[in-house]
Parts: sequence; structure tokens; C-alpha cells
Amino acid sequence: MATIKDIANKARVSSSTVSRVLNHDVSLSVSDETKLRVLAIAEELDYAPLSQRKRVKKDQANRRTIAIVEWYNGAALVEDPYYLYLMTTVEKQLSKNNIDTFKFISIDGEYVPSMNNAIDGMIAIGRFTVEQIEKFTAYTDRIVFIDSCPDPSRFDSVLADAWIGTLQALDYLYELGHRDIAFIGGKVIGDCGGKGSDTRKEIYCSFMKAKGLDTESLLLEGDNLSFNQGFLLAGKLLQQSVRPSAVFCANDTMAIGVMTRFHEAEIHMPDDMSIVGFNDLPSVKYVDPPLTSVRIPMQDIAQAAVELLNSRIAENGRLPRKVTIPTLLMVRESTREIGKA
Repeated sequence: MATIKDIANKARVSSSTVSRVLNHDVSLSVSDETKLRVLAIAEELDYAPLSQRKRVKKDQANRRTIAIVEWYNGAALVEDPYYLYLMTTVEKQLSKNNIDTFKFISIDGEYVPSMNNAIDGMIAIGRFTVEQIEKFTAYTDRIVFIDSCPDPSRFDSVLADAWIGTLQALDYLYELGHRDIAFIGGKVIGDCGGKGSDTRKEIYCSFMKAKGLDTESLLLEGDNLSFNQGFLLAGKLLQQSVRPSAVFCANDTMAIGVMTRFHEAEIHMPDDMSIVGFNDLPSVKYVDPPLTSVRIPMQDIAQAAVELLNSRIAENGRLPRKVTIPTLLMVRESTREIGKA
């Protein structure tokens, strides 16, 4: 930001003249041309009064710096962009709150800061091992985890309520008349690394059992939640003697793989098969047909994470909090009632 002296030098007048022009001193005896020149130069140089410069300097000194750690590598983000969208949403939310950020990067599984800056807190997106988490705490113990809750006695966390969304999806398919409902999923990582359990699969099994419906040959699991695994498992589903009327997929990426395989086999959706995904990525509105999916409200998750971290910094020593964000079924053209064309 320019000073009065900077403006005076460029306008070829005294500093006192610049000061009086900027303060609209009616007793100042200079030409209108000089006044206009001073005002134009002040605008050009982005002049701000001393009080404003001090306020900006103070605000900059008080700005918080938050580190972001993301567990997926680049190749995995391309395969399943859910975490990419989530990370971008978190970054935007931090920016809206005037918080500076930088990332920790993974080098051979070791997370290291990309900048040598002190940090006020950290947002960790995904699932990390106990060893990785302990290394994070060497930088700060103010950590908010998104999509995992590795230790509710130490850290804040924000989770999407997969239970609600899965039940909504299955209830919806059931109300449409579907009884042979398949589940296509894959292995998931636990909150502290290692093998985890998939809430969507658990709810599917409980739901089908409660309704007296058979899951034999209808529950298919791959190595991961990827497009390729969805494509492969859809092919296996088509080889079975009993073909379902609907498929619930553990995420949108798998669902798109399933839909691609069905397109190849000339299985028409939703006439021959209804499909439901999970996550509601922005792209699923544009697939053919537009995908019915369970929405994870990323903006609400990001906002909750930033609020928790700000609260943790302001109230150091408070008990950790776990926030669960509801999910919501978004109905589109990939599902229909049985018997309706």
C-alpha cells in the first residue's frame, strides 16, 4: 500500500498538500487539476490511511495457518475423485475464513510439510495409521479428522452419516417394488489403517434380512471402490442365473463402472436395471442416465471441520467433539418403479 510521501513524489507536490487533498480540506488553495491528479495517483497506487494499514498489518499477524493432510495419492484421486472434491471444498472454506493453508505431502508413505511454517492446527482428510497420526502430533495436537475418527478421546472429527443415506436408498428401491437388490462394493480401510468395515454393506445385509430377502449371489465385493472393480463385478453379476432388478453401489465411481458394463451388454437403465450410487459427485448428473445417488454434503462437512478447528484453537483444552453430517438421497433417472416403462 502506498503512503502519502509516495503520492507526493509522483504528483510533484508536498506531502502536506496530498494530506489536505485526501482529507478534502476546503481551505486548500490549489488548482482542481492538481487535486484530480493527486486523487488519481492515490487510486493508482492503492493508497490506504495509516490506521487502515495498521489494521491490515494486525489482521495479517493474527491470521491462522492450517495444514491440510490428504491420504489419497494422485493416481487414486483420479480413480476416485471423491477426496479431491472434498479437499477442494475444505480449501475454499478455509480461504473464506481468511485462513492461510499449506499441505503435507506423502513421500514413500511419510507425510512431511511442504513449507517450513509454524501451524495453528491441522485438517486430516481420510484414514491414517496410528504411526502417521503420532507424527502429525509432533507438529500440532489440534487436529480435525474428516471421514474418520481414529481417537475420539484426543481429536475432533467430522463424519458423513452413511447409515441414513444407505437406508434411504434401500427403502426407496423397496418402495419402487424391487426385491432382488444387489450390492456392489469393495474393501475399505479402517479409521486407523488396516481392514475396515463398510457401513453401507452392513446396512444392506441388515435391511435385506429384515425384509426376508435373499442376498446370496447378490452381494459382490472387489478389491477396492474403483471404476474397474465396478465394471468387473457388473460382468460377474450378469453371468449369474438370477439377475437383480436393482443395484446399490458403494460409491459413484463403482456405479459408473457398473453402468458402463451394462451399456456394453445392452442392459437398459432404468428399464432393465435400476442403479443407485453413493457420494453424489458433481459429474453423476451428466452420465447416461443421470445417476440416483446418496449425497454427502461436502460444504457442510468442510464448514463443520473449520468451525471445530477454530473452536479448538480458541478453547484449548476443551473435550474433543465428533460431528456427524446427515446424507440425503438424490433421485434421478437411473431408477424407476418396477412395471412402469
